[in-house]
Amino acid sequence: MADKQKPIGVCDHCEGPIPRGEWYTSKGTARLHCSFECKQTANSRKGNSTRVSKLVKRVAVGLWKNPRDGLDSETIKQLQSVTSRKGRLREVAEGRWRNPALTDEARKKLSRPRKHSDVLHSAIEKLRTMKMSELTIEERDAYHAYRSELRNARRDEINRLARERYHHRQSESSPKEHEKQREK
Repeated sequence: MADKQKPIGVCDHCEGPIPRGEWYTSKGTARLHCSFECKQTANSRKGNSTRVSKLVKRVAVGLWKNPRDGLDSETIKQLQSVTSRKGRLREVAEGRWRNPALTDEARKKLSRPRKHSDVLHSAIEKLRTMKMSELTIEERDAYHAYRSELRNARRDEINRLARERYHHRQSESSPKEHEKQREK
C-alpha cells in the first residue's frame, strides 16, 4: 500500500482538495486521491517506469516487433482512412466540422490561377497515380522540361551559396594567408 505524500485532505496527484467527509477510506486509511480519474492516472504513471524497463528488455533481446511491420501499405492506408473518417463523422455529429474549402483563405487560394500550364498541370496530377510511360508525349516533354528547370535552379542556388561562403572566407583571411594559398 502506498503512503500518503501530501497532507490529509489534499490529493497526491493533482493537489486538489478532497471533500472533508472523504478524507479517510472505509478501512480507516488516509485517502490518496480526490477522484477515480486521479487514482487511475497516478497508478498509470507510477507503473510506467516498470513497463518501459520491460519493453526495453524485450527490444534488446529481439522479442518485440513493431506491429506495423506486418501490415502492407494498402492495409495501413485503409486503417488511416477509417480512423480519419470516424473522426470526421464524430465532428459532424457534434456539429464542429466545417468544410475546409469554405474558409476565406481556401476560397482565395482556389480562385487563383494555376501555377503551371495546363499540360504540365495534368502531367503532375496524373503522375500521382500513373507511371511516366502512361503520359502523352506532350505531357512527358513538359514534365521533363519542368524537372530539368528545377534541377538547374537548385544547382545555381547551391553554386551561389558556395561562392558567397568562399568570398566570406576570403574577406576574413589575412594577406599572408592569401600569399600561402597562391604559392600552393
